Amino acid sequence: MMRWLIWIIGLLLVGSALIPLFVGLFEERYTASTPPPSKQILSPQEIYQSRCGVCHGMQGDGSDGYPRLNNQSAAELAYKLKGYKQGSYGKGTGAKSMGLQVADLDDATLEALAHYISQLKPNEMRHRKSADEDDKKLEMKLLDAGGNS
Repeated sequence: MMRWLIWIIGLLLVGSALIPLFVGLFEERYTASTPPPSKQILSPQEIYQSRCGVCHGMQGDGSDGYPRLNNQSAAELAYKLKGYKQGSYGKGTGAKSMGLQVADLDDATLEALAHYISQLKPNEMRHRKSADEDDKKLEMKLLDAGGNS
């Protein structure tokens, strides 16, 4: 009986020592050329789609209180993005939200993102519709002003 107990304890000790070796064989290894998934480098397009497009629209047309981006230059956008990151641009919760969105991006990535955004093509139908609505509002104001004279 004692002999069996010694064998079982020995097997448990050897087995527990071998487990880390087997786990190490199957564990994924990352090198400088292939960073772990959390550190994967995203393209400016992927960054825009995952962080910016939800609020500003996938073409940068803006929506529901979020400003239009596709009518700004790369230099202007880079200046604003860097300012949001440093906390020196904008005010209120919008600026804080933007600061959180860009906090982990370096300056080169912000510049690449700004360049990508500046190349987005506006949805002309969307902007034509709002221009038509503005024209109608102006026409109504003029009619009201003319009728009240």
